[in-house]
Amino acid sequence: MANRKAHRPFGAVTVVPYGHNMRVIPRKILDETDWSALENRNGPSYPDTPTLLSGLTSDDLPAVEAALFHLSHGLIEYPNAYSAAVPAAQYVAAVLDDPHSNDLLVQGRPLRAALLTWLAGVVDSVSDARERDFIELAGYSPMDYPTSTFRKIREIRPQLFSAVAAHLSDHDPVVRQEAVAAAVVIAMAPELTLRRAMLMPAVRDVLAVSSSPAHRRLATTAIQAWSDDSGPA
Repeated sequence: MANRKAHRPFGAVTVVPYGHNMRVIPRKILDETDWSALENRNGPSYPDTPTLLSGLTSDDLPAVEAALFHLSHGLIEYPNAYSAAVPAAQYVAAVLDDPHSNDLLVQGRPLRAALLTWLAGVVDSVSDARERDFIELAGYSPMDYPTSTFRKIREIRPQLFSAVAAHLSDHDPVVRQEAVAAAVVIAMAPELTLRRAMLMPAVRDVLAVSSSPAHRRLATTAIQAWSDDSGPA
């Protein structure tokens, strides 16, 4: 577990807007984001974060692995989500559409599957449960601040859901399973309540019969919570 501390929970973050039906060029997000105004675990996110993230579209496996490590360990640290995680999440969502993300294998599975897993994790990092953990450790809620990273990531949950949902029927069963799992995690958000019904067949047919205990538990949680079309935020 990461160091149990709560610091630098918020900072000015500009969300990169785009419509759900528009394909986003990943490089544009890297180029147009003011990374120097954002933070990662070690402080200012420029130049490390954009440089490392650019490796996700590389054919260089060590560069891809370094990018994935940075996503998981440089942008999320219990109970913090650092401000650079906001454009990073948008960038990862855009990379999902790159065929390269399904062709390259990282530790035996498609890169796209790893990216979907991370998107689920970054959304979970600002869930109500994580907010309660933050309050317990810090004595205040990050949601008290209008520019908090918690708020900014929550604001883009519909955008991230749309990017993930595009892969619910992916031809690769590993990717498909991670897409369903990520979509379920994101759909726990109250603003996505109406999306839950369309997920239920996949929850039962994909997650509930998964070989992964974590995915089966997630399926059970979703089925129980969404049986009356209402669930936790």
